[in-house]
Amino acid sequence: MTGKVVLALLVLALAPAAAARQPMLAGTWHRLRDAPGAASIPYDRVGVWTGEQLIVFGRAGTPGGMRNVAFSYRPATGRWRTLSPPRGPTGSYEGATAAVWTGKQMLVVGPFTALSYEPAMNRWRQLPRGPHLGAPSGLLVWTGKEMITWGGGCCGDASADGLAYDPANGKWRKLAKAPIAGQQRPLGVWTGRELIVLPGRHADHNERTGGAAYDPAKNTWRTIASPPAERTGSSVVWDGKEVLVVGGWGPGNAKTEVGKLVSVPYAYSPGTNRWRTLAAMDGGQYGRAHAAGVWTGTKLLLWGGETQARGTYVSAPHGLAFDPKANRWWGLPGAPLNGRVNAVGVWTGKALLVWGGDPVREQVPLSDDWWPFLDGAAFTPKA
Repeated sequence: MTGKVVLALLVLALAPAAAARQPMLAGTWHRLRDAPGAASIPYDRVGVWTGEQLIVFGRAGTPGGMRNVAFSYRPATGRWRTLSPPRGPTGSYEGATAAVWTGKQMLVVGPFTALSYEPAMNRWRQLPRGPHLGAPSGLLVWTGKEMITWGGGCCGDASADGLAYDPANGKWRKLAKAPIAGQQRPLGVWTGRELIVLPGRHADHNERTGGAAYDPAKNTWRTIASPPAERTGSSVVWDGKEVLVVGGWGPGNAKTEVGKLVSVPYAYSPGTNRWRTLAAMDGGQYGRAHAAGVWTGTKLLLWGGETQARGTYVSAPHGLAFDPKANRWWGLPGAPLNGRVNAVGVWTGKALLVWGGDPVREQVPLSDDWWPFLDGAAFTPKA
């Protein structure tokens, strides 16, 4: 029996039963066509929605012989197009760790990458290197005027530095010093006025750091209230009024950096500087982390991610929908995809597009090499 067959059977055997018991959100899935050369994007894939197409950027090859690759997908035609990628370093698999869409350009940032892509011109260009730019896994947002990056780090180090890039003048500026310690994998979101950085971990140990909010118009920070409990690996979205923090791991202990996967989400109101607890996902029995999460304008759609069943970590093979106004969860109909973590997920205005992603490590047989998923699908909620 091949590793892929074992993986599929394990996912089905450990699928949470709660998904079948909760009410389903009406809608339909359909598979996307295979991307051209899709098998060449195993590492560090990122994607943005432009209003017309999904643009995916990543790295291909083997360590010591890597290259940049990119392509785009138009739902209107159901077709993919290979894009001429920019040149990049060949000695590392690390490429982009985050990307934003400005309305005209895709801006891509990573430890060895700072790029822009203009679809109208089909042109890539290198961005000027900003001071301190290079920490992996930093938080990245688009404000409508600037791309802001903050934090990141690796191997015991964590950055508290922040930068803003203005495409109009092609210049970087340093952010004011944050009132919190650095984080390796910060979680946060842009609210339309502030960058909210959630409380997290300073580095590869149990040292915790608080959260803060940054106002780019004033170049000032303020500390924010602590949530009811710590979260890492959550899906974070802005719903127009509150920051929704869904899934992730709870606090760890003296022996482990993180605790168990949690099902209880939180919401933060910047206006009142207060948190509230939301209804638990999956009936409170299962949590998940590293899922694809998008805001539709009325609901949070969550698909994939890592969950727990029978004492082991598995990919969540089902999706969920949440209405914060009603504080209510639904399940999504079964997707024509295997569960996965770290999938590219975007909201097109009509549908959730998910593409690519990684298997949960615990589900990969020891005799098999790790390899990513290279397929995708779209879920269209019923109007």
